[in-house]
Amino acid sequence: MVKPQHTKGYKHQNITEFKCNKYNTTPDQEIAFKTQKNNLCDKCKEIIEWKIKYGKYKPLSVSRRCNQCQEKTIHKAYCRICEKCAEQMKKCAKCETLNNCRID
Repeated sequence: MVKPQHTKGYKHQNITEFKCNKYNTTPDQEIAFKTQKNNLCDKCKEIIEWKIKYGKYKPLSVSRRCNQCQEKTIHKAYCRICEKCAEQMKKCAKCETLNNCRID
């Protein structure tokens, strides 16, 4: 017995682009739009921009501890090392890799 091929389209087809601030913006979203993406490699910068674009970015509520200097100096979400250590060591603040580090 031969099964008929599936000709029906997807149930939910995305015709329009997603807009995270379509109806209103929350203070967290406004903070996310204003954050600077300094001391990040290209891959990490794209990841954080995607999170901001689709409303998945969650800012830090409490300062985090830096993995290098062990001080509570991290104020941006998704970063492991502080800006000062990232500039000194020329590393990405998120993934801590040496290559392709961009300092804007």
